[in-house]
Amino acid sequence: MQDQVRSNVVEILTQAIPSLESKDSFALAALSDRAIELAAVFHDEDALGIALVTYAFGKLVSRGGEEKPLAPMILLLQTAVNALSSDDNSAYKKSIQRLTRHIQMVDNKINLYFQEILEKARIKKGSKLFESGFSIAAVASLLGISQWELARYVGNTTVQETQPLHTLSVGKRLKIARGLFT
Repeated sequence: MQDQVRSNVVEILTQAIPSLESKDSFALAALSDRAIELAAVFHDEDALGIALVTYAFGKLVSRGGEEKPLAPMILLLQTAVNALSSDDNSAYKKSIQRLTRHIQMVDNKINLYFQEILEKARIKKGSKLFESGFSIAAVASLLGISQWELARYVGNTTVQETQPLHTLSVGKRLKIARGLFT
């Protein structure tokens, strides 16, 4: 993992801990957006994984987080931060895998719910990558989702409308057209 990505992921995870403790779904969503921007800039899978996990935390918290045992998840997040801070990528990846498994093992309903959240997160974060200039095919390949699902989601949002239109002025277009016919 690149040093710049590492320092940003450490910062995101460090901020995710108090956000998870206080059950602040908005802060977790903002951290997820920040991680997706990091993934888009550096094409980093670890940043993308953090974006999905923080998004899933936000959804879990916003939909009945008081019923979920968050302490083990917070401990695993702290373990991930410590591993990254000491430049131990293998321990970091193991702690993130354990975190994902822990969320899935808490309850069968949560397991199904978490899978649904991750799927929705992939599609939603895929639209963010598309918005930052990636093609639908590239995003679908990177996130392991189908192009159809992503295209359907993007088609129902205003992402395609937010893309800046780069057009020539009328004078330049007229000059080009005249050049074609002379």
